[in-house]
Amino acid sequence: PQVLPLEALGFPPKEPFGETKATWRILEDPSRAVGIRDHQPEDSFRHIHWKATARRQDLQIKVYEPTTSQNLVIFVNVATFARHWEGTLPLLLEQVIAVAASIASQCVQERYLVGLMANGSIPHSDQPIKVLPSRRPDQLARVLEALAAVSSFTTSSIEKLVLSESPRLPWGSTLIVVTGVVTEELLSALVRLHDVGRRTVLVTLEDEPSIPYTLPPSTLVYHLPAKDLPFDQSLMGEPEEWAAEVAPPLHLARDRR
Repeated sequence: PQVLPLEALGFPPKEPFGETKATWRILEDPSRAVGIRDHQPEDSFRHIHWKATARRQDLQIKVYEPTTSQNLVIFVNVATFARHWEGTLPLLLEQVIAVAASIASQCVQERYLVGLMANGSIPHSDQPIKVLPSRRPDQLARVLEALAAVSSFTTSSIEKLVLSESPRLPWGSTLIVVTGVVTEELLSALVRLHDVGRRTVLVTLEDEPSIPYTLPPSTLVYHLPAKDLPFDQSLMGEPEEWAAEVAPPLHLARDRR
């Protein structure tokens, strides 16, 4: 895939996805409780250990395992219409892939542990497109190879993929969704992830927002209209291939059987 500096795509020049490694803060992983302590006034009631509180007759707070927010996972939406069965826009998908590749390239340079997932499978197989965050020296090559294998065949909605995979990712990971289309279902999924403490970023290539991007203030949103992106379109297939590949109506599909 084509790779360009993020600033050339419209991202801010510094820390587009939050803190750099030099300033990453220590977080607590709520899925890994390692002990209890006495309650302090600033503690959230969500972290109360009720059984220990009952035993000691005094409020007890769960102590969680510390972790750092150095993992970053890019979720690529291969669907280019709100309903994937409506067809696909090949050029838009190529641009989504190129934006994801550019994000991966810069973040690996900035020493993030970068991973990739897409709501599609490797062509001619049932293997999902999934590269978990890793310190491997060839990690960027693995991510770019996976992106090169992305096709327009959609195996699930992007919101289903993000919600099902996020519990398996290290706490403190930054989850970046790159998509050419935004739906209410995707926004609802990002709100749910925010509510459980996940750090999320939405990167949308819609030319014009199809719906208001109603998200918590702490969720980063980057609107990069596909028509304005500086990628070399001559490397993205022939112009006649850029028009929408629209799926036939169901009654026509049945007639072809």
